[in-house]
Amino acid sequence: MNARTPLPRVNIYGLSSNFEIIVGSICMGIAMYILYNNYTNVDADVGRNNMFLMINTIAGLFLLKGGIRRFKMMKKFNRYADILDKDPNYSLANLAQAVNLPVATIVAEFESIIRMKILKEARVDKQDQRLVLSGWTAAGPPSSKKLNMVDVDCANCGSSNKVEEGFMGQCKSCGRTIIDE
Repeated sequence: MNARTPLPRVNIYGLSSNFEIIVGSICMGIAMYILYNNYTNVDADVGRNNMFLMINTIAGLFLLKGGIRRFKMMKKFNRYADILDKDPNYSLANLAQAVNLPVATIVAEFESIIRMKILKEARVDKQDQRLVLSGWTAAGPPSSKKLNMVDVDCANCGSSNKVEEGFMGQCKSCGRTIIDE
């Protein structure tokens, strides 16, 4: 089975994960209160209230947009991590094929995931199209155990391939993703 530590998962429903969304919602709520106050209170200082309305609206929209984007990326990362944990080399090309997206899209998404610090101590190797974690060499993951390889027949072309037990790889004949299950 897997001799390495699986990719960490992100709690997408935790308070700290959704801080931007929570604060952005509060700012928008304050802005709505100020707007309501401007129209219902005759004695309101409209000039000052409009300034606070604008500040809270801009801050709220900015935080909500960033928070929603971060939430979506955390959700994608968890889905991608489930697939990548089956691949001994964390191949982004295999991931792209598994989720039916272009490799360039997957590479760009992982660069965003790393930049957002959703996944720390990792980088994208664009040449080999794979995710490289801290402690890995250019040749692949650190390993102290011998890999247990098994024969898997490709469902597409029937070719026999060697794949690490419990992981996925690429068919040597047709290039399709094959999984040892």
